[in-house]
Amino acid sequence: MVLSLLCHSVLFILICFKSSAALNFGSCWPRFCQKENLVEDSQLWASPTDITSDDALIFTYTPDSLDHLQNIELPDDYSRSWSVEKTKSLAAGMVIATILGFTGEFVMTNLFHVEKAGLLFAAVGMASGWTFTGGSELTKAEQAPNGGYDAKLVADRPVRLRTTLQYLEGKKHVKELPCLRDENQLLEIITKVHDKNYIDMIRQRSLESDRPNRLNPLSPTTLIDEHSYKAALSAVNVWLDAVDAALSTGVTPRFGLVRPPSHHACRSKGMGGCLLNSVAIAAEYALSKGAKSVAILDIDAHHGNGIAHCVQDNPRIKFVSLHEAKTKLSLSQPKPSPENPRTPASDDVGPLGNIMNINLDPETNWSNYEIQLKAKALPFIQGADILLVAAGFDTMANDWSSSLQLNIEDYASLGRLLRDRFDDRIAFGLEGGYAYENHELAKAIEAFSEA
Repeated sequence: MVLSLLCHSVLFILICFKSSAALNFGSCWPRFCQKENLVEDSQLWASPTDITSDDALIFTYTPDSLDHLQNIELPDDYSRSWSVEKTKSLAAGMVIATILGFTGEFVMTNLFHVEKAGLLFAAVGMASGWTFTGGSELTKAEQAPNGGYDAKLVADRPVRLRTTLQYLEGKKHVKELPCLRDENQLLEIITKVHDKNYIDMIRQRSLESDRPNRLNPLSPTTLIDEHSYKAALSAVNVWLDAVDAALSTGVTPRFGLVRPPSHHACRSKGMGGCLLNSVAIAAEYALSKGAKSVAILDIDAHHGNGIAHCVQDNPRIKFVSLHEAKTKLSLSQPKPSPENPRTPASDDVGPLGNIMNINLDPETNWSNYEIQLKAKALPFIQGADILLVAAGFDTMANDWSSSLQLNIEDYASLGRLLRDRFDDRIAFGLEGGYAYENHELAKAIEAFSEA
């Protein structure tokens, strides 16, 4: 038992020496685009709605989406090599653990007839050696401000969108939106969904950040940097442009390729990598532009808790979340709280009954997915003036973040089904989808757009 502990400790030291290089994800990717002219803080990215295309969808994006967390592809706060002092502290702990482990096992077995007590003595020895030689103090001294960040826990990174844009350009109509809207006008719409104090906090934190750090010190998955505020506003603007197109006659629908995503963001709390709830904001915008009712369909593999919270008090908005019942991402479904009251439970319909949660069994394939969509989701939202689709592609079979089993061709069927019901009165925006290394995400989006 003690020998096993010693072997694992040696292996741990070897891994620590190599961790810095191993965690330098994506640093070899070139930037997809650069902004030639920086805009003033009071301006945002948007587009006119009179663009048409022979394609079924026009893909829109802004360079700000690529800037958000751009330094996440550099070594993070948890990737530094172990110093000599730390290694000495760990070695001292191992030596004391070995001595105490063997001694404790011998004494407890022969004098008190208690077996397997050596592990407890070894743990005490390990902690003592580490502490007495300064390991704990070194760890505190190296701790990053605001908790730091661990790149391994961040799923939404620039390379995900960059590879998608690289694949779609030349195959589909991809448009970079020009800068038109005024920030103050946009904030008037955003404050219909989010608390002003929360918006101000995001802006201030972004201005103060010269590198990624935690939005909430206790949450390692939601980060913010100097580009995040602008990127979040730009994502909202892309969604509003998509709504304008959907409410106009003869205009090709839009698919916003946006970052950060939005469906986990609550009224006064960002989580799950989401800062502003662009989808809920777009729904309020659609109502202000004359729509009498709005439907939101969240096809991400994870529950759209933020959307549910943001629309729960508006009877003119109906929301369906079609998600995996037991997700691989345990952190994506936090416990209910006053700031995050909605749950993925099928009986959580919100205070007005305008919410539907459809829990999918693990390993659900398209045939079963389609049944749930046709039998429950589409009847619930039928008749709305406009459909907003929070388009997550982590339902794909080879996506690591869920166990759902949709294939690329299934997204073509899904896209056709939605277009058959809502025609061009539909707007799309990217949420999850993390299988991008071999362009799986881009191919799924491409198939989805060919409806």
